[in-house]
This record gives sequence, structure tokens and C-alpha cells, in this order.
Amino acid sequence: MLRLQQRAFFSFLADPFGRSARAIELDVDHIRIMRRGNLAKMPLQSMARAPSLRKGILGTALTIHSTDDPSVALKGAGHQDALDFSEAVRTAWTRVSLSVLENEKARLDRILAEVLSLAAPSRYPAACQIASLLHDARDLDAS
Repeated sequence: MLRLQQRAFFSFLADPFGRSARAIELDVDHIRIMRRGNLAKMPLQSMARAPSLRKGILGTALTIHSTDDPSVALKGAGHQDALDFSEAVRTAWTRVSLSVLENEKARLDRILAEVLSLAAPSRYPAACQIASLLHDARDLDAS
């Protein structure tokens, strides 16, 4: 488990009202976020994109963007620690995303084959076939 936390003095200056996370931990397939004694978990699958870093005078801010919840920010961290943590999260997120994609491989192949068969049909396709294909493609896009 990898942990990133704010530096004591700089965290107060960078976030005087304590709105950002105090510490973030990377576990196998989720991220734990600690704020003022509260603990929240974010699955890596719900990340919208890789974490971003912003270096400032009072430390580095790490932001994790989620599709479900608002973005999570940790301000006042050491730059090298934040960079290492960001790379570890990016690697874990890529691993989880590829495993989900591998699980959906059969579904993707089936939808692709059906779409390619519509490009040059041997006969006119029935509307019920196209509707189910469209429904499957939309479900896949949403996931």
C-alpha cells in the first residue's frame, strides 16, 4: 500500500480551511481518501483520467478525477512524493482498465462483427437486430 500525505506546515498554508484530502492511499484496486477523520473509498474503475499534478510555492497539489464523485485534491505534498504516487496510481489504473477491457473482449468482438456485417449486408437486416445491437453498443459505451 502506497500513501501520500500533506506536509504539516505547508498543508496549513496551502489549504487553511481543510477542504482537501489529508492523505491518500493506493490499495490494490481502490484509493482510500482521508479527510478530517472521514475515510472514503474510490474504485480505480471510477477514475475518469490519470491523476494530475500542479506544482506551486507551497507544495504540489495532486488531483484525482472521478466519473462518479467530485474530484479529490491533496494540497501541500512534496513534489517527488506526489510524482511517485501519481505514477503508481496511473500504473494501477491502467492495469485495472486493461483487465476490464479484457473481460469485455468477447462482447466487443461480437459488436464489431455485427457492425461490420451491416457495412455490406447480404440481405436487409431486421429492425430488431439493429435495435439490440444499438442497445449493446450504448451499454458498452456507458460502461
